[in-house]
Amino acid sequence: IGPGGVLSALAQGCIDDAVTVPVLRADRPEPQAIVTAVAQLHTHGVSPDWRTLFPGARKVALPTYAFQRERFWLEGTAALDVSSAGLDSSGHPLLGAVVETAGGQEMLFTGQLSPAHLPWTVENTVAGVPVLPVAAFVELALCAGRQAGFPHLEQLDVAAPLVLAHQGAVRLQVQVGAGQDDGRRAVRIYSRAVGSGDEPWVCHVTGELARNVPAAGFDMMIWPPADAEPMDVTDHPGLRAAWRVGDELYAEAALSGTERERADRYGLHPVLLDTVLETLASAGTGEPGKVLLPHAWSGVSVHAPGAGTVRIRIRPADGDAVAVELAGADGAPVASVASLRTRPVSPQQVLAARALNQDWLFEVDWVEHTGPAASSAQPDAVVLGGDGPFPGIDALRQAVDGGAPLPAHVLLPCPPSEGDAAAATRKLLTDVLAVVQEWVADERFTDAKLVVVTRGAVALDGPAPDLAHVALAGLVKSAQAEHPDRLLLVDTDMPATDGIPGPALAALAGLDEPQAAVRGGTVFVPRLDRITPPEETPGHTWDPQGTVLLTGASGGLGLSLARHLVAERGARRLLLVSRRGPAAEGIGEIRAELTELGAHVDVAACDIADRDAAAALLASIPAEHPLVAVVHAAGALDDGVITALTPERLDTVLRPKVDGALNLHELTRDLNLSAFVLFSSLAGVLGSAGAANYAAGNAFLDGLARQRRAEGLPGTSLAWGLWTDNGGMGDRITEADRNRMGRAGVVPFTSAEGLALFDLALTLDEPVVVPVRLDFPGLRSMARTGMMPAVFRGLVPDTGAAPEEAAAAGRTPALARRLAGMSEADQEKVLLDLVRSQAAAALGLASTATIEPATAFRTIGFDSLTSVELRNRLNAATGLRLKPTLVFDHPNPVAIARLLHKELVLDLAAETPPVFDDLDRLEAQLAAAALDGGDRDKVTARLKSLLWKWTDSHQDTAAAATDTGPSDIDLDRFDAATDDEMFDLIDQELGSL
Repeated sequence: IGPGGVLSALAQGCIDDAVTVPVLRADRPEPQAIVTAVAQLHTHGVSPDWRTLFPGARKVALPTYAFQRERFWLEGTAALDVSSAGLDSSGHPLLGAVVETAGGQEMLFTGQLSPAHLPWTVENTVAGVPVLPVAAFVELALCAGRQAGFPHLEQLDVAAPLVLAHQGAVRLQVQVGAGQDDGRRAVRIYSRAVGSGDEPWVCHVTGELARNVPAAGFDMMIWPPADAEPMDVTDHPGLRAAWRVGDELYAEAALSGTERERADRYGLHPVLLDTVLETLASAGTGEPGKVLLPHAWSGVSVHAPGAGTVRIRIRPADGDAVAVELAGADGAPVASVASLRTRPVSPQQVLAARALNQDWLFEVDWVEHTGPAASSAQPDAVVLGGDGPFPGIDALRQAVDGGAPLPAHVLLPCPPSEGDAAAATRKLLTDVLAVVQEWVADERFTDAKLVVVTRGAVALDGPAPDLAHVALAGLVKSAQAEHPDRLLLVDTDMPATDGIPGPALAALAGLDEPQAAVRGGTVFVPRLDRITPPEETPGHTWDPQGTVLLTGASGGLGLSLARHLVAERGARRLLLVSRRGPAAEGIGEIRAELTELGAHVDVAACDIADRDAAAALLASIPAEHPLVAVVHAAGALDDGVITALTPERLDTVLRPKVDGALNLHELTRDLNLSAFVLFSSLAGVLGSAGAANYAAGNAFLDGLARQRRAEGLPGTSLAWGLWTDNGGMGDRITEADRNRMGRAGVVPFTSAEGLALFDLALTLDEPVVVPVRLDFPGLRSMARTGMMPAVFRGLVPDTGAAPEEAAAAGRTPALARRLAGMSEADQEKVLLDLVRSQAAAALGLASTATIEPATAFRTIGFDSLTSVELRNRLNAATGLRLKPTLVFDHPNPVAIARLLHKELVLDLAAETPPVFDDLDRLEAQLAAAALDGGDRDKVTARLKSLLWKWTDSHQDTAAAATDTGPSDIDLDRFDAATDDEMFDLIDQELGSL
């Protein structure tokens, strides 16, 4: 009750400093009037408790800038009609459809979990990460059982919890199949993230359903029970109250808001069943720092579905199990659990479950290339360096300026490394970097490929790798990421200075791959392939009396790893090493924490890249606690595009990676180590735009692990993907960098998942393991645009145009052919929209709203790396080869659109028709062909026939206008024609009558 609009306005006129808000309005419904009044109060600084007004709702992030002009659509919650797909609706909030298999006893239920529609699914957290309550699996199994005619859950065993972090919507499958007899059915529940069609389904629970539901033999009419001792439930918001009576526990819980209104759609709402665990936790059950995982359920029945409030009784059962009874507000039975077993587990064990049940471990496999057959024509290639005509790139540049044709391929053989591996690596990287920088910056070489030829960079069942060449491969792959189609990386099994054999070079000439290896004339290409861990993995603890050395221990990742080595791997003596040592942030706290766990922790400041300092550090380890494992996680970043790198910037990144790892390798070679683990990066496998030095250093680590294995020493390099919270180097990765990696198909995993993968990878007998979570929908999208890295083609089919289709389309880009039929105004609009959309994609924006046509790229966040990405995106979209300095030469979308219009429309219109290029190629092939007399005659006849048809087709118009009889040329053609040609002519003339 309150004043209406008129009275409120009058009151406002009488009181200057007050705000009057009308609650009752004659012109609108009461709910609308009240909500409007509350909104007015909020705008004047009096904010109500919105949770009361919108129960069950959750906060969403809104734009911080008022004029982003982006639409934030609300997601609809209407159920879809599944009957048109031959399915039946399940009628359950967690399950959308059900289908019964023909002629069998099986039923399949499907559903989709979305936090937007079911907020309670993400309210149960472990260490701040949302995990689906196990009670939801119980409800899913009971729902499937009711519809299958088996409403009693005889047993349910939990294999893996469902971690919802970074997953978005999740698909569910509940399978009901044949049981041990006619009175039972088996049940299994699976999940998979929406859009991850290439990842396996994860089985979370298995169980058994029964036909008969036992009668409930309890009630809770007397409430609360007599002599009950109240318990503190302050930290358990799901409970209204809790009591203890002897060894029995009692509690009361109720759904709130929207979920209470939806209670009748569930058999037993999972939120209510989950309060059983809260009751146990409030009683002090479990262990400090751990969570209770209800892993085994028996005899679960629902007696009265749809309860919104429950009374709970928990009493001891057999062994370490408890029995659970739930009653409604009236004391009548609602549900019962004959036996529930829980076990305390660490938060990391829960959060790591997803990683352990997914195929997130990969390796690089080299497969024989099965593309089109190589041309027999002589490859168009020259060799750079040595005693040939082109000792350096300057000589090639001068030759091209003097009129010499630019060869299609320019080979750069790399000499084998000699002497100290670190020094040899630096020299080779510096020398080749200088050539690559000149190559990509010189427009003369735009239409040619620089072929960097290595030996020993690829391990194909051969000797130990050449570490300098392995590092060089990482650098070149990064240059390729920045400058697609400008470089080719080829590894051979012969001295690289000998170049590439002719047949192999001919095969490489038409290769649609950035990297290849040639062995005995056969071409191999790299493909990322899944590693399937063994079902039974051996124990992974190291000798607790030995010392574990961890480098790079000052960052967040290093500290998390130190904690993991003690808590999960049983290490009892740690030597934590970093440049800052005891002065590093957080090191004191982690040392104290690990000491409480029973570990002895030494902290040392040491530059592991300094050979003498590293030797002194190892000498300090007591003989009674010898070194048993090395984990080298040290690293540094100094990112920059390939043209901006210098020898000094190379050295910044190489020191901890190359020198540090080599020192540890050589100084521990004679020790009896159980493990020698190197923290590498996916950058060394794929290459990384803007981080060629980082890719080179990590590729070196991969090669070192292979070398150690070849020498019979332990060695494992982990080429990590992206972590969500890796600290150290990771905290210097910007949001733009993360977005860029996401667009490249790499999804971050949590720290707990990464550490679980660490353990799993060490059980494998592989020198190099790639732990990475891939976004397969993103990879498929990249494949459609031709931007997916070739190494993923074994996992995701390449849906781009086949080489023969591209050749059939001629030299004219597809976009140019599309523009040809448009007006100039439409052409300019299409090109401007293209530039704006690709610019938005490069920045990770959802729309082009902030990419105004005349806005300078530098003012909206473009740097050198995003400029390279925009150039590459436009190259892929247009078929052009735009300059690396595109964004700097054309600083806004309009300028680039004008350039594209010039090159795609104006310049192509003035170019010589592509048929002349085809004739040039035909002429060159005829000149190089070695044919005997009979074949030459056949070719001659075909050419004459072709010329005849061409001449006739272009003389039809003139002949129709004036028919003056056969010309001298015609008579000469008759005189020179063969019998076959004469018969062809007769057939053509008679056919036209």
